[in-house]
Amino acid sequence: VVHGLWPNGPGKRHPRYCAPAPAINAATVRKNYCMTPSADLLQHEWAAHGTCGWKTPEAYFDRARALWNAIDAPSLSFPAGKEVTAGDVRDAFLARNRALRRNALYVKVADGNRLQEVRICHDLRFRPAACLGGLGAPDHARIRIQH
Repeated sequence: VVHGLWPNGPGKRHPRYCAPAPAINAATVRKNYCMTPSADLLQHEWAAHGTCGWKTPEAYFDRARALWNAIDAPSLSFPAGKEVTAGDVRDAFLARNRALRRNALYVKVADGNRLQEVRICHDLRFRPAACLGGLGAPDHARIRIQH
């Protein structure tokens, strides 16, 4: 699931709510529902982040969808009993996506070291690039993945 496409800002901050964001039309929601299965989240991402770099929600979601479609997401299913690390998650993405580099994968964990999300960082030309805020959980960090 794509949470969103966030433009970078100075330091670790990213710009938010840069312009008015009227409701996204139903056709745009339908077109992007398989990528982001929540109309509320789509509207929020357009308002919070899309308005900071794109003129229309269609342009914003077209770019997000193109980036999403370019990634061959791994299943992240590991053998029962295996201690899974953030490095294992990165390795799974790298094994299926030769254009990615380890420093372009930010692994975020929530309470109890549960995998929350994997961010894929890009430069201004939308090529995979080093994440400006670091890599999140270090490779050696043990994590839990709930399916």
